Amino acid sequence: MGDPIRLDKYKRTLNENHWEEVKVRKTAKGWLKLKVHKVEVWVWNRENNMLKRRTLIISQTIEKKLRVKYSFSNGLLDDYSRKEYAYFQAQRYWVERTFDDSKNELGMSDYQVRKWTGWYHHTVLVIMAGLYLTQEKIANEKELPLMSTADARVLMIAYLFGTNEQQQMRIKQMVTRHKKRKKDIDRRYRYQEAEEQLL
Repeated sequence: MGDPIRLDKYKRTLNENHWEEVKVRKTAKGWLKLKVHKVEVWVWNRENNMLKRRTLIISQTIEKKLRVKYSFSNGLLDDYSRKEYAYFQAQRYWVERTFDDSKNELGMSDYQVRKWTGWYHHTVLVIMAGLYLTQEKIANEKELPLMSTADARVLMIAYLFGTNEQQQMRIKQMVTRHKKRKKDIDRRYRYQEAEEQLL
């Protein structure tokens, strides 16, 4: 074992051979591509005065605006590939997306309560509404693959409180938006593929 080192200093010791470029998952802006490094490290736990073996995963974006993420895994170095470790690390996006939808679309941050019981009731209702809308999105995935939580919420309101004409209008607006979005997504993938062929 070597001397202790800060993660940012360790990262500066790496050269191009230490990184692997991987396609992690599809996004609305093309493939999420990252450079990934993994290494076995020993972490000192001050509470119980023990060393623990961990796998350090460092990922960084390829685009001009560099973003770096550091994660420790209790998986062994060879348990997963760099691509798999990067995929696990990128799953944080979905957790953040859920909280963002809950706050912006379902009112998670709009509570006016003074006691814990009221806060729990409010939060549970928001979570149940989020679960229901997620199930609706999954049930309609084939017909409406780009349906967002906002779309599902607007349609639910239209179906519960609107007239038949208002429901049809909302569906028409959503389909028009989805066509434009799909066109933009396809354009970004074509652009990314053309860039890859030039390299």
